[in-house]
Amino acid sequence: MPAATAALLRPFDAPSSRHRLLTTKLSAPRLRPSLVARPGLLDLIVAADAPVTLVCAPAGYGKSTLVTHWLIQSGLSPAWISLDAYDNDPLDFFALVAAAIQKIDPATAAGTQALLDGRDPPSAQAIVRSLLEDIAAHATAQGRYGDLVEFAILQALAHKDDGDQTAALSALGRALAVGEPGGYVRTFADEGEAVAPLLRHAAARSAHREYSKRLLAAIEGLAARPFTPQSDSLEALSEREGEIMRLVAAGLSNRDIGQRLFISEKTVKKHMSNILGKLGAANRTQAVDQARKLGLV
Repeated sequence: MPAATAALLRPFDAPSSRHRLLTTKLSAPRLRPSLVARPGLLDLIVAADAPVTLVCAPAGYGKSTLVTHWLIQSGLSPAWISLDAYDNDPLDFFALVAAAIQKIDPATAAGTQALLDGRDPPSAQAIVRSLLEDIAAHATAQGRYGDLVEFAILQALAHKDDGDQTAALSALGRALAVGEPGGYVRTFADEGEAVAPLLRHAAARSAHREYSKRLLAAIEGLAARPFTPQSDSLEALSEREGEIMRLVAAGLSNRDIGQRLFISEKTVKKHMSNILGKLGAANRTQAVDQARKLGLV
C-alpha cells in the first residue's frame, strides 16, 4: 500500500473515534430507493456547463444526493472526494486528490503519487505542478485539446507564482500554440489579470503576437471581433462548440463526446443544436462538411 494512502487510514488526531476510511471518502453516496427526484435542480446543473458549479444549502438538504443523481444521469466517471473539518493538511488533501483520480485511471496521477510517497514532504506548489503535468499528459493521450489549453495556462500561472518566468512563458507558449488554431479565447479570458502580464510579454516577443493581443483585448474588455480560423461570414463557434465539432468530425457519438469532455450527453446535444444553427446545417454530416470547408476541423 502506498505510504500516502496508508497515512490516510490512520486515526484522526482529534478526540474522535472516526477514522480516515479512504474507500468511503472516495465514493459518492448511494441513492436510496425513496429518492425524491428534483428535475428542476438537475436542469440547473446541466445548464451551468461551467468549470466550477457550487451547490450550496444547509446540512441535510440533499446536496450530495443531488450531485450523485446528476452524475448517474450524465454517465460521467467522477473523481469524488468527501472532506470534513479534519482534512486540513495539504499532504493529506492532495493524497486524496491523487487517489480519487487514480480510481478513474490508475496511471493518470502516478507521478504525483510517487512524489507524495517520497521521503521528503513536497511543497503544495510542487504537488500542484505534478498534478497538472500528470493530467495534461493524460489529456494529450486522449486528444482533449481544450483541456490541454486550460492545463497549460494553469501550469503557466503556477510557475509565475513561483517566480519562474522562463517556465511560465514556456507553458503559456504551449497554451497559445494549441489554442490559436481553434480560436480559444474564453479559456484565457477566464483567468483575467492573472495571465495578462504573461500575455503582454507574448504579444511583444512570441510567435503568437496577434493572438496574444486578441486575448488581451478580451481580458481588458475591449471590442475584439470574434475569432475564427478562416471565415468571418458565419457566427463564430464557441471554444466548446469547436471542440465538439472536431470530435464529431472524428466520428464520435454524443455519448462518446460527453465521456471524452466530461459533460453530459444532454449537454452535447444542446451544443450540437447550436452548432447546426451557426453552420446552417440540417444534420451532423452537413455540419462536418461545412466545418471542413471553413477550416474549422
